[in-house]
Amino acid sequence: MTQASAILPQGVIREETDLRAYVPLVAGVKAAFRAAAATQQGTFGDRDAQVASGFDRLRKPFDATDLARTVVWTSAELRWAWPTVSFFELCPLTVEPALIADAGQSWAGGAVTTWDVGGAIRVFWGDPVGVPLRVEATTDNQGRPWWGFAVEAPY
Repeated sequence: MTQASAILPQGVIREETDLRAYVPLVAGVKAAFRAAAATQQGTFGDRDAQVASGFDRLRKPFDATDLARTVVWTSAELRWAWPTVSFFELCPLTVEPALIADAGQSWAGGAVTTWDVGGAIRVFWGDPVGVPLRVEATTDNQGRPWWGFAVEAPY
């Protein structure tokens, strides 16, 4: 996918690809895999550079090597679907714990490889609320902790 938007400076083009696979293992357990890459061309400053870290990429603390022209990353998750609970037959609630492993490489004046491992608790409120919540915590290959909270579904 090629992307040129008002968010990027004039003349900067960002290209991304994203592959995902989901494999049921046993009742209530599935594996989720993601491989993605992004590159951009043109003249841009740090504010508009690719960022290799964050909820949708490497779940690790941000550092200067995350500002790159090209990033590649993979993710693997082992997810457990706990039984759905309903309160007064309204707002079905599903809790999904997960184990997380991410690895990636960025190129910003040289190749930098990093990885992280951790866990997640996701809570999904069904209709009429329809809100997914994510709380995730990881530790990267330098022993630095990261945690995130988001109101969005995982990949």
